[in-house]
Amino acid sequence: ATNMLRYSEKEAIGMNITQLVSDDLRDEQRAILKQLRNTGTVTRVETVRVTKHGKNVPIEISIAAIKDDKGKIFGISGILRDISKQKEFAEKLEYQNKMEQLTSTITHRLFSSQYGGLDVAVSNSFEDMALLLNTDRVWYAELSGDKSTVNLLYEWSIGEAYQFMDYLKSFPVEELPWSAGLIRNKMNIGIQYISDLPAEAATEKEILEN
Repeated sequence: ATNMLRYSEKEAIGMNITQLVSDDLRDEQRAILKQLRNTGTVTRVETVRVTKHGKNVPIEISIAAIKDDKGKIFGISGILRDISKQKEFAEKLEYQNKMEQLTSTITHRLFSSQYGGLDVAVSNSFEDMALLLNTDRVWYAELSGDKSTVNLLYEWSIGEAYQFMDYLKSFPVEELPWSAGLIRNKMNIGIQYISDLPAEAATEKEILEN
Protein backbone atom coordinates (compact mmCIF):
# COMPACT_ATOMS: atom_id res chain seq x y z
CA ALA A 1 0.00 0.00 0.00
CA THR A 2 2.87 2.38 0.69
CA ASN A 3 4.16 2.38 -2.89
CA MET A 4 1.31 1.25 -5.12
CA LEU A 5 -1.52 3.06 -3.35
CA ARG A 6 0.49 6.06 -2.14
CA TYR A 7 -0.14 5.62 1.59
CA SER A 8 2.67 6.08 4.09
CA GLU A 9 3.62 3.12 6.28
CA LYS A 10 2.09 4.88 9.27
CA GLU A 11 -1.19 5.43 7.38
CA ALA A 12 -1.31 1.86 6.06
CA ILE A 13 -0.88 0.13 9.45
CA GLY A 14 -4.28 -0.73 10.88
CA MET A 15 -6.17 0.52 7.82
CA ASN A 16 -9.48 -1.21 7.07
CA ILE A 17 -9.33 -2.93 3.68
CA THR A 18 -12.70 -1.44 2.72
CA GLN A 19 -11.02 1.98 2.55
CA LEU A 20 -9.19 0.75 -0.54
CA VAL A 21 -12.31 -0.56 -2.29
CA SER A 22 -14.63 1.60 -4.38
CA ASP A 23 -18.36 1.45 -3.66
CA ASP A 24 -19.16 -0.46 -6.84
CA LEU A 25 -16.79 -3.28 -5.84
CA ARG A 26 -18.00 -3.83 -2.28
CA ASP A 27 -19.94 -6.97 -3.25
CA GLU A 28 -16.84 -8.37 -4.95
CA GLN A 29 -14.79 -7.65 -1.83
CA ARG A 30 -17.32 -9.44 0.36
CA ALA A 31 -17.13 -12.46 -1.97
CA ILE A 32 -13.33 -12.47 -1.71
CA LEU A 33 -13.46 -12.38 2.09
CA LYS A 34 -16.09 -15.14 2.10
CA GLN A 35 -13.81 -17.32 -0.02
CA LEU A 36 -10.92 -16.55 2.31
CA ARG A 37 -12.93 -17.63 5.35
CA ASN A 38 -14.12 -20.83 3.64
CA THR A 39 -10.89 -21.97 1.99
CA GLY A 40 -8.14 -20.02 3.71
CA THR A 41 -6.70 -18.70 0.43
CA VAL A 42 -7.53 -16.47 -2.52
CA THR A 43 -5.18 -16.83 -5.45
CA ARG A 44 -4.48 -14.43 -8.34
CA VAL A 45 -7.75 -12.53 -8.39
CA GLU A 46 -7.85 -9.47 -10.62
CA THR A 47 -9.62 -6.47 -9.12
CA VAL A 48 -9.21 -2.73 -8.54
CA ARG A 49 -8.02 -0.76 -5.54
CA VAL A 50 -8.23 2.97 -4.84
CA THR A 51 -5.13 5.04 -4.12
CA LYS A 52 -4.91 7.70 -1.44
CA HIS A 53 -5.64 10.29 -4.12
CA GLY A 54 -8.71 8.48 -5.48
CA LYS A 55 -7.17 6.87 -8.57
CA ASN A 56 -8.27 3.35 -9.50
CA VAL A 57 -5.40 0.90 -9.93
CA PRO A 58 -5.95 -2.56 -11.49
CA ILE A 59 -4.24 -5.18 -9.34
CA GLU A 60 -3.84 -8.91 -8.91
CA ILE A 61 -4.16 -10.17 -5.35
CA SER A 62 -3.22 -13.40 -3.64
CA ILE A 63 -4.04 -13.66 0.06
CA ALA A 64 -3.90 -16.31 2.77
CA ALA A 65 -5.50 -16.46 6.18
CA ILE A 66 -3.26 -16.62 9.24
CA LYS A 67 -4.77 -18.92 11.85
CA ASP A 68 -4.01 -19.70 15.48
CA ASP A 69 -3.58 -23.23 16.85
CA LYS A 70 -7.37 -23.53 17.13
CA GLY A 71 -7.91 -22.67 13.46
CA LYS A 72 -9.27 -19.21 14.13
CA ILE A 73 -8.30 -16.50 11.67
CA PHE A 74 -6.47 -13.66 13.36
CA GLY A 75 -4.70 -12.09 10.41
CA ILE A 76 -4.22 -12.01 6.65
CA SER A 77 -1.06 -12.20 4.55
CA GLY A 78 -1.26 -11.04 1.00
CA ILE A 79 0.51 -9.93 -2.16
CA LEU A 80 -0.78 -7.10 -4.34
CA ARG A 81 0.65 -6.74 -7.85
CA ASP A 82 0.06 -3.71 -10.05
CA ILE A 83 -1.13 -4.97 -13.44
CA SER A 84 -1.77 -1.57 -15.04
CA LYS A 85 0.72 -2.14 -17.87
CA GLN A 86 -0.63 -5.62 -18.64
CA LYS A 87 -4.19 -4.25 -18.71
CA GLU A 88 -3.16 -1.38 -20.97
CA PHE A 89 -1.42 -3.76 -23.37
CA ALA A 90 -4.42 -6.11 -23.40
CA GLU A 91 -6.81 -3.23 -24.08
CA LYS A 92 -4.65 -1.95 -26.95
CA LEU A 93 -4.46 -5.44 -28.43
CA GLU A 94 -8.23 -5.87 -28.14
CA TYR A 95 -8.78 -2.46 -29.73
CA GLN A 96 -6.39 -3.32 -32.56
CA ASN A 97 -8.20 -6.61 -33.19
CA LYS A 98 -11.57 -4.86 -33.24
CA MET A 99 -10.26 -2.22 -35.66
CA GLU A 100 -8.90 -4.93 -37.97
CA GLN A 101 -12.25 -6.74 -37.91
CA LEU A 102 -14.11 -3.48 -38.52
CA THR A 103 -11.79 -2.55 -41.40
CA SER A 104 -12.42 -5.92 -43.00
CA THR A 105 -16.18 -5.49 -42.58
CA ILE A 106 -16.13 -1.97 -44.02
CA THR A 107 -14.08 -3.08 -47.03
CA HIS A 108 -16.58 -5.87 -47.72
CA ARG A 109 -19.50 -3.45 -47.45
CA LEU A 110 -18.01 -0.82 -49.73
CA PHE A 111 -17.13 -3.31 -52.47
CA SER A 112 -20.14 -5.58 -52.20
CA SER A 113 -22.86 -4.94 -54.77
CA GLN A 114 -25.34 -6.88 -52.62
CA TYR A 115 -25.05 -4.72 -49.50
CA GLY A 116 -27.68 -2.11 -50.42
CA GLY A 117 -25.83 0.76 -52.06
CA LEU A 118 -22.82 2.91 -51.29
CA ASP A 119 -24.68 5.41 -49.11
CA VAL A 120 -26.00 2.67 -46.83
CA ALA A 121 -22.59 0.99 -46.66
CA VAL A 122 -20.80 4.22 -45.76
CA SER A 123 -23.40 5.28 -43.20
CA ASN A 124 -23.50 1.92 -41.42
CA SER A 125 -19.72 1.56 -41.49
CA PHE A 126 -19.21 5.00 -39.99
CA GLU A 127 -21.79 4.30 -37.31
CA ASP A 128 -19.93 1.12 -36.32
CA MET A 129 -16.66 3.05 -36.24
CA ALA A 130 -18.20 5.79 -34.08
CA LEU A 131 -19.38 3.20 -31.57
CA LEU A 132 -15.92 1.67 -31.39
CA LEU A 133 -14.20 5.04 -31.03
CA ASN A 134 -16.88 6.39 -28.66
CA THR A 135 -17.57 9.48 -30.75
CA ASP A 136 -20.59 11.05 -32.43
CA ARG A 137 -18.91 12.15 -35.66
CA VAL A 138 -16.57 10.49 -38.16
CA TRP A 139 -14.72 11.94 -41.14
CA TYR A 140 -13.29 9.93 -44.01
CA ALA A 141 -10.41 11.40 -46.01
CA GLU A 142 -8.06 10.09 -48.67
CA LEU A 143 -4.49 11.04 -49.50
CA SER A 144 -3.61 11.69 -53.12
CA GLY A 145 -1.39 9.24 -54.96
CA ASP A 146 1.73 11.28 -54.26
CA LYS A 147 0.50 11.95 -50.70
CA SER A 148 0.82 15.69 -51.15
CA THR A 149 -2.88 16.56 -50.77
CA VAL A 150 -5.88 15.23 -48.89
CA ASN A 151 -9.54 15.03 -49.93
CA LEU A 152 -12.24 14.96 -47.28
CA LEU A 153 -14.91 12.74 -48.81
CA TYR A 154 -17.43 11.81 -46.14
CA GLU A 155 -18.68 12.92 -42.75
CA TRP A 156 -20.93 10.78 -40.58
CA SER A 157 -23.12 12.47 -37.99
CA ILE A 158 -26.39 11.48 -36.33
CA GLY A 159 -26.72 8.35 -38.41
CA GLU A 160 -26.19 9.98 -41.80
CA ALA A 161 -23.30 9.93 -44.27
CA TYR A 162 -22.91 12.40 -47.11
CA GLN A 163 -20.26 13.39 -49.60
CA PHE A 164 -18.43 16.69 -49.55
CA MET A 165 -18.36 18.24 -53.02
CA ASP A 166 -16.27 21.40 -52.67
CA TYR A 167 -14.99 21.41 -49.11
CA LEU A 168 -11.41 20.41 -48.33
CA LYS A 169 -10.58 19.09 -51.77
CA SER A 170 -6.89 18.80 -52.65
CA PHE A 171 -5.95 20.38 -49.33
CA PRO A 172 -2.13 20.56 -48.96
CA VAL A 173 -0.92 17.90 -46.53
CA GLU A 174 1.89 20.16 -45.37
CA GLU A 175 -0.76 22.38 -43.79
CA LEU A 176 -2.03 19.43 -41.74
CA PRO A 177 1.22 18.10 -40.25
CA TRP A 178 -0.36 16.61 -37.13
CA SER A 179 -3.17 14.56 -38.68
CA ALA A 180 -1.19 13.72 -41.82
CA GLY A 181 1.60 12.30 -39.68
CA LEU A 182 -0.83 10.03 -37.86
CA ILE A 183 -2.45 8.90 -41.11
CA ARG A 184 0.95 8.07 -42.65
CA ASN A 185 1.67 5.91 -39.59
CA LYS A 186 -1.70 4.18 -40.07
CA MET A 187 -3.03 5.51 -36.77
CA ASN A 188 -6.64 6.43 -36.05
CA ILE A 189 -7.45 9.94 -34.90
CA GLY A 190 -9.96 9.90 -32.07
CA ILE A 191 -10.78 12.93 -29.93
CA GLN A 192 -13.70 13.51 -27.60
CA TYR A 193 -13.72 17.29 -27.85
CA ILE A 194 -12.23 19.70 -30.37
CA SER A 195 -10.58 21.47 -27.44
CA ASP A 196 -8.62 18.24 -26.77
CA LEU A 197 -6.58 18.73 -29.94
CA PRO A 198 -2.89 19.43 -29.23
CA ALA A 199 -1.24 22.76 -30.05
CA GLU A 200 0.37 21.30 -33.19
CA ALA A 201 -3.13 20.62 -34.57
CA ALA A 202 -4.06 24.31 -34.77
CA THR A 203 -5.11 24.07 -38.43
CA GLU A 204 -7.30 21.04 -37.81
CA LYS A 205 -8.88 22.79 -34.85
CA GLU A 206 -9.71 25.87 -36.93
CA ILE A 207 -11.26 23.74 -39.69
CA LEU A 208 -13.44 21.76 -37.27
CA GLU A 209 -14.58 24.84 -35.36
CA ASN A 210 -15.65 26.55 -38.59
